[in-house]
Amino acid sequence: MRSSNRQDHASSLHACDDDALFIVSELPLGFRERFTLFAKTIPQSECIDELSQTETQRSAKKADFFFENRRIICELKNLETDTSPKIEKLLKPLEKRPEWPRFYGAWELSKILRKFPDGAQINRMVFDSLTTAVRKAVAEANRQIRTTKQSFGTPNSGGMLVLANESIAILSPEIIAHKVHQMINKRTPDGQPQFPEINMVWMISEKHVVEIQPGETGIVCLLLRQEVPDPFGVELFVESLQPRWASFHHVPYHTVSGATLSDAQFRNNPNLEPSASRNVTRADSWRHQYQARPYLRDLSDRRLIKHAGRLFGLISPGFLRGCSEQDRARTFKLMPEWTHFLEEVNRRGMDMRDIAPAIRPIKRRLRFGQSVDPLARLGRNDLCPCTSGKKFKDCHGRSNRSVA
Repeated sequence: MRSSNRQDHASSLHACDDDALFIVSELPLGFRERFTLFAKTIPQSECIDELSQTETQRSAKKADFFFENRRIICELKNLETDTSPKIEKLLKPLEKRPEWPRFYGAWELSKILRKFPDGAQINRMVFDSLTTAVRKAVAEANRQIRTTKQSFGTPNSGGMLVLANESIAILSPEIIAHKVHQMINKRTPDGQPQFPEINMVWMISEKHVVEIQPGETGIVCLLLRQEVPDPFGVELFVESLQPRWASFHHVPYHTVSGATLSDAQFRNNPNLEPSASRNVTRADSWRHQYQARPYLRDLSDRRLIKHAGRLFGLISPGFLRGCSEQDRARTFKLMPEWTHFLEEVNRRGMDMRDIAPAIRPIKRRLRFGQSVDPLARLGRNDLCPCTSGKKFKDCHGRSNRSVA
């Protein structure tokens, strides 16, 4: 297990300029239980619920921890409301519109909305609906920190929010970070912060991992600050907690720089998935093959579509009833290459309706029992249908010429 820290200079997230990455094989206990144990290892820390309190203090909706001899008040929020059903309901009417693309598998929402003239407006609606839990957490934390200052008589304390996500897959780190940054830097009409009690948000997303280097993935921690001076020293204190948090999980701590949050490719933490879902399917392994060697990446859209037509001509006879063993064997052998093609199509965000003209003649010939020869119109400089990535003349076309 290991952790890292890096600089983030994404323009929309310019306040999110420190984050930690660390690899965790298994996460014991729930996040709240672990963080409470972690907080008790910090000098001059107090768990507020364990303090002797007056009746007024007990009944107040207050924060969770004091740090630095009550100089800093900390509230812990764990995102637990899955808003994906809201998003599905919002997107359902879009599927009936002609702009909705046809595709296999799953697409990022941004690729789908690029097809719509009002995509930007739809995206804002989706974002607002998706981040209601984040908005609620920030607003509640601000009130709880303010109430704690009032009920414990610490008006000069700074405030920090620890925002955790250990279960909501649809709330990826960049979405949470963007919403938090948007909220803590909101201003009232007279120019004052709308959430003045929160000087810093420490966001820890254990539900997601990002690749640190080939073969190594890490959990993401982000420090999100208000764009105002920090007289309470909350920022320096939270920065000091990151190596402590890594050490608490028995991981070394190191730094990485130069990457941006918008460039990161987040995926679900496999260690938090049910054991049954960890099984890698054959199609998954083929997709991973292509991601490791994306040999179709340099083809233009036109040549990729042409390649799809030839590949479809090779595999389709094996799906027909009464086909020969030779056709069936060839189809099975080429299914990885068809998966590679679909993976590249999804990466580009190409509508499958754009592919249809290339395969329609083949489907028509198959329907009427005519033979399909995918090599018949193959040019010498076209990509070889065996998916080696070489030109036909330098691959299987060479043996064809010698036979001829």
